[in-house]
Parts: sequence; C-alpha cells; structure tokens
Amino acid sequence: MLKQWLAIACLAAWATFGMSAVAMAQGMSVPWTALAEVRIQAPEVTGEVLLAADAIETLVPIDTDGDVEFSREELDRVRPRLMGYINAHFRIMWEGRIQRLVVTDLDSQRRGTTSRRYLRATFRVRDYPPGMEVVILSDLLDELSPPPGCLALIDYQGRREVFAFGREHYYTTHPSRWVVEDDGIYRPPSERGRITPSPTTPIEMLYAMPEGAFYLYCLMPDRYTPRPIADDALEVTISDANDAKLHRARLTLKAMPLPADPEGRSSRFRAEASDEWMSVESFKADLTMGDGQDRRRVIFDFPAVATGATSALPRRYACPALCLAVESRRAGERCPRCGARLIEARGDHVPGVGVMGLHGGPVTTLNAKGELAELVLVAPNELRLYRTTTGLEVRPIGDLAGVVMPFRSDRAEGPPPRLPFKRDPAGQYLSAALSGPMFLPGGVRCILTEGDSAEPILLEFQVWEKLRSPPEIEAQPVTSQPADEAESIR
Repeated sequence: MLKQWLAIACLAAWATFGMSAVAMAQGMSVPWTALAEVRIQAPEVTGEVLLAADAIETLVPIDTDGDVEFSREELDRVRPRLMGYINAHFRIMWEGRIQRLVVTDLDSQRRGTTSRRYLRATFRVRDYPPGMEVVILSDLLDELSPPPGCLALIDYQGRREVFAFGREHYYTTHPSRWVVEDDGIYRPPSERGRITPSPTTPIEMLYAMPEGAFYLYCLMPDRYTPRPIADDALEVTISDANDAKLHRARLTLKAMPLPADPEGRSSRFRAEASDEWMSVESFKADLTMGDGQDRRRVIFDFPAVATGATSALPRRYACPALCLAVESRRAGERCPRCGARLIEARGDHVPGVGVMGLHGGPVTTLNAKGELAELVLVAPNELRLYRTTTGLEVRPIGDLAGVVMPFRSDRAEGPPPRLPFKRDPAGQYLSAALSGPMFLPGGVRCILTEGDSAEPILLEFQVWEKLRSPPEIEAQPVTSQPADEAESIR
C-alpha cells in the first residue's frame, strides 16, 4: 500500500507541476540519420549517401501525391536539387579542391528494425589520381535540430573503417591515426583553435604549446579548407582573457604559407611569443580584417592548444553495417544487432550511443547500477519496456512493475491515460496495450517500482517510430555467430 500511495502522490505532483517536481531521467531516440558508404579506388571514388526520408523531405520536398513514398517520377523531378544539396553538404576533396559528385541513381529503401525509410543517392567522382590524399567533410542534415552527424563506411584501397562525421571531425586518408604533419593542410580536432567569423573569411587562432607561438589561419566558409589571402602580415593585440592588465601585447603575425598556398598568398600566419605567455590558458585577440567598406574590427577569445603530439585517444570499433548506437573499445567483438564483426572507427562518437537501445527505441537510465530502460513501440497499439545495458545487452525484466502514460508531443489532448504494464510470461519485458494507434511522434511517461523498494522510478521517453516487426531477442547477451562482416550498408 505504501508503494502504491507514493506512486499516486508522485503522479499527482508530476501531472500538476511538470517534470521539475520529481527527479527524472529523459531518453530520446535519434530522429534524423545520415549514412554513407564511400569506396576510394583510383581512377574514381564511388558510393552511396542515405538520408532519412522524413528528414530530407523537410529540406527538399519530394512527395507530391501524399502516399509517403518516393516514386521514380518524384525523384527525377527533384534530382537537380538533391544533387546540389549533396554536393554542398558532402564534400570530397583532393589537391586542395572540392570535387563534383555526380548522382547516378536515386531510390528509397528501409533499413534496420524500424519502419524508417531512407532516400539513397548513388554517386561517382571521376579522375581520382592514384595515391592522392582525400579529405571528406559532411554536414548532411545539420540544418535540423538536433544535428545528427553522419556515419560512414569508408573503403580506402581495401582498408575499411567506420567514420563518424561531426562539426569538428573530418575524414582523411592520411595513413596515421590523427597525426598530421606540421605543414599539413588539415589538423585533428585536438589541434584546432577558436574559429570565428569575420567580414571576409572565417579565421582560426590558437596558441601552440610547447612551441610558444601564436597561429592564425584564414579558412573557407566550410571552416576547414585554408583560404590564402594576399597580406604579408596581420597586426593583432593579444591579451589574457581572464586578466587583460596582467598580459597584453601588440604582435605582428607574419605570413607562413602552407605548401598548398599559391605563390604570393598565405592562409597561415605566425608570431613568436615570449615565455610570459606560457602560463596563460585563454587569450583574447583584437584585430582588423578586410578592406574598404568590408574592413571590420574582430574581437574574440581563443585557447592554448597542445600541438604536434600523437593522439592518445583509445581505439574504437563500430559496425561495418552502420548499426546505430554500436561502439566498443574492445577489438574482435560482434555487433549486438546484426552480428557483423566490428571494425575500427574514427571521428566523432557513433550516433545513438547512450540514447538508442538494442531494438532501436529510446533509452534512459533505470537505476544507480547503470542499467538502462528501453521503450519500444512494437505495434501501433503496443508498447514494450526492456531492461538493458550500455553494451546493448538485454537483461531479464526482474521485479519491475508499473504504469505507462502515452501522450501527444503537441499536448493536444487532455491528461494522459494510465495503462498497466503486464509482465511477459518469459520475464523478458513489460508490455502495455494502448486503446488505439499511438500518435507519432509522441511522448510516454512511466511510473515504475522494483521489488520491495518504496521509491518510484519516473521515466519519460520520446517515441518517433514503431518497429517493422516485434523483436525476437532473448534476455541475454548475443552469442550467435553470423557472417564475419556485413559487406555494405544496403
């Protein structure tokens, strides 16, 4: 009775005062996804880009007849816009130039266990010189919130790896793991400074340690590619961002062209710094950029950065079939979703890690032991709750019990109904039958108890989609041994 009374009291507080009235964890699935496969093998670069159909539809309207499918006629009609979008947001570069992608085919497909559809664009880039360093940048779907990043399988002359693109992560075929030469055009995220806009070009500035020098880079609008300018030197006032009176100096940053810069122009500028700056951690720059009417004063903070050292980041491994939320630091493991042997991963973290469960549903922290709860819409009118781990292992549901309250995200309805969870006879999950199909995207609140504990567990989830079919995964670590590797993302 005490547990029931506390649960009712917490429910009343939650309904009356909102989520701040009680301690609560919140889980959200990954609503948008961008995937890619790239094969780099002279004399061309080929591959596919996959964009969540509901996401690209918000940016480039495709479906004209309202059947929620992309016909050949609809895709052909928007082919020029789609090719323009992909070229603008998925950039493949060599010899300091962005290469044009030619989209050779467009179609749509479904992937994974959910009902999500993807637009697939097959592309080709010709005339790739053998052995030339390739750099790839992606900000696909970054116009949406939250930005999804892009997960890619990249095959460079037979060497396959998974790469997670992000705002500060770009791919390079440079053979070392995030080790860039002193005169390299591209630098790893750990060696980037503060990037700020200016009237003519984005600029990046940093204080390099232990070298003891200030660097300024002029960049293209993509914030990665160097942009050489005609200046021989730039005057800048440097001060301690925390105490301008303690350290302040007027310095001349002299042109130090990168090897790729054309003669008479430079994208890199450098000034020696005295030892007094060694103890400063954050700096403030005050300089003037541009000419004529575009001449503007720019003031911004920038950091001290350790440069020239090999990255100490641990090795990471991900699924070659690009299963979301799968990432491990142990070599030789298999994907808990599809069974493929994990391969090395670089870049940002794999999308979905920590927010998506084994079945593709949203997860949130369940208890202090680090276990997670995953909520899945397995049918239009059935919800299931699984107990899982950060390693995507499903565990027996145990003594969990409680109620579930689905509601519309737009809050268009009244108070949500309270529906009881029922335990699966095999003890793998809790299920709740809804009175009708769930409105998507929608929210779900859960009030749970476990064993003899009188403290209720309050959870809230955002559900974006239903599974294509109910999961058939037993409550134990995956031990099946399917084919060694997934061949592609198809």
